Amino acid sequence: MNLSHSSLYQQDQDYLVHPWSVWSQNGQSNNLIIESADGAYVTDVEGNRYLDATGGLWTANIGYGREDMAEAIAAQVRKLNHFPIFGDVSTVPSVELSQRLAELAPASVNKVFYTTTGTASNDSAVRMAHHYFVMRGMPEKKHIITRGDGYHGMSYLTASMSGQQPVRDGAFQYVRDTIHCVTSPDAYRRPEGLSLEQFSDYLVEEFEQKVLAVGPEKIACFVNEPVVGAGGVHVPPPGYTQRVYALCKKYDILFIADEVITAFGRLGGMFAAPEVFDVVPDLTCCAKGITSGYVPLGAVMVADHVFETIAQCGNNSPFAHGFTYTGHAVACAAAIKNLDILRDEKIPQRIQELGPYFVERIESLKDEPLVGDARGKGFMIAVEYVQNKQDKNLLPAEAKFAERMSREIRKTGVLVRPLKNFALISPPLTLTREEIDTIVESLRQAGRKVADELVRDGFQIG
Repeated sequence: MNLSHSSLYQQDQDYLVHPWSVWSQNGQSNNLIIESADGAYVTDVEGNRYLDATGGLWTANIGYGREDMAEAIAAQVRKLNHFPIFGDVSTVPSVELSQRLAELAPASVNKVFYTTTGTASNDSAVRMAHHYFVMRGMPEKKHIITRGDGYHGMSYLTASMSGQQPVRDGAFQYVRDTIHCVTSPDAYRRPEGLSLEQFSDYLVEEFEQKVLAVGPEKIACFVNEPVVGAGGVHVPPPGYTQRVYALCKKYDILFIADEVITAFGRLGGMFAAPEVFDVVPDLTCCAKGITSGYVPLGAVMVADHVFETIAQCGNNSPFAHGFTYTGHAVACAAAIKNLDILRDEKIPQRIQELGPYFVERIESLKDEPLVGDARGKGFMIAVEYVQNKQDKNLLPAEAKFAERMSREIRKTGVLVRPLKNFALISPPLTLTREEIDTIVESLRQAGRKVADELVRDGFQIG
C-alpha cells in the first residue's frame, strides 16, 4: 500500500466523524476514500474505479466532473462569491435562478425561498405552513402528518417528521406531540389480500380518519414524498396522491411535496408532483438535483396563495427566517448552469425513455434467492432482500447483510447503498442502457455470492 494512502486512512480514522457511522467501530477497517469522479464513475485513492449507482446520494443528476459546470462556478466565484440576500438585498444569480424555477413550476407557483439543504428546505416549509395559519388567525393549526418510511432530513424537526425506522430507533429525542404518522405506501408489504386499488382505498381512508381523529382545525400540513426515497423507494398505488391531495384541500391542510430527491429529472419531470402525479403542492421542497450536487443549495417553491396570504396578513412584519447562505451566489449560478444542461441534453426526456427499461431490468432480479421485491420508477430503484420469500421475513441483524452486500458489490466495480435489507439505486441520470445492465448484473452476481455465504454460515434461506 502506498504510504500516502496509509496516511490518509489513518487520518480518516483519527479525525473525521462520519454521518451515520457506528462510533464504537471507528478504526476497525479502512474506509472507501474517493479521490476523483467523471461521468457516472468515481475513483478511490488506490485507483479503483466504480460505476456509482448511488449518484452521490441522489445528487449527481448530470454526472460528475463536468468542465462546463466548473467554468460556470469559477466565473461566478471571480465575479461574486457570496453576499447575503437578507431584507432588501439580492444578487444577480439569485434573481435569475428564481425566474428560471418559477418558469418550470406550475403557473400558480411563482415564488422561491432559498435554503442550503433538503433538511433546511423541509424545515423551512413547515415553518411557512405554521406562519401561514398564524397569519390567518389560526395558531392552533400546527400539527403535521407524515408517513411511515418517509425521510425528510436530520434537523430536530425533520428527523421527528421522518418515519424511516432507522432514524427513529436511536436514542435521540424527537417532537412527539404534534407529529402524526400514517402508513407507508409500501405495496410489497400491503395488507394481505388487497389489490393495489384496494390498498389505495385503505391508505386514503386511513389518512382521512387520522385527520378527523386529530382534528382538521389542528393540522397545518401533510408532508409527502411523491415516491418514498431512502425508506425503500415506494411508489404510491393508483390514485393515492390525487385523493389525499383532495382531502388536504377539503380540510384546509397545506400539501407539502418533499421533492428533494424526485425533482430535476429523476422521475422524468422537472417537478414530479405536478408532472408525474398531477397535483400542484402548496409548498415544494428541493435540493440535491437543483445543482446536481456541485454546490449545496436548497429551495422552497411557494404557491401564490400562500405567499399572498402571508403578505396581506403580515402587518408589515418580516418573515423572520433565513440562513447566512440563503441564495448563495455561487450555488445559484451552479443551479442555472445545471438547468441549462438538463434542458439542452433533454435529460428528463431520457429518463422517460430509459426509466421503464431500468425498472424492467431490475424486476428480473425477483427470481434471485434473497430478493423479495425489486421495484422503482424512473431512476429511483430499490431491491428488497428477505430471508424467506413466502413470509417476507427479514434477515436477522447478526447476518450483517448490508455489510456483506456492500463488500461483494464493490468487488464487481459498482457502488450501491445497502441499508439494512435494501439496496438503493439512484445513479446519475446520464446512464446508458449498457451501464444499467452492468448495475443489474452486478447486483445479481453479488446477491448470489452473499446468499451462498449466508448458507455456509448457517443461515436458512427459503
